[in-house]
Amino acid sequence: SFCIVTANYGAKWRYRSVDSIMQEIEEGFYKYNYRTFFFTDDIFNASPKRAMAISQAIIDAGLADKIKWTAQCVTNIFVK
Repeated sequence: SFCIVTANYGAKWRYRSVDSIMQEIEEGFYKYNYRTFFFTDDIFNASPKRAMAISQAIIDAGLADKIKWTAQCVTNIFVK
């Protein structure tokens, strides 16, 4: 009841594929020299499996030590 996002956009969760996200990160890094990325996703970790896949894709692309990124998360979904 506290979240304005569902009031504005509805309750259905829509997300982009890991490949689509990585294409955008790599374009920003290589083409535009971006080094910082912020995921404007209210609950980046709504799917822990997807959040881990994105994190692993950043590592696999060799960008883990070259970029900084942040995301909004909810604390009751963290996995160990």
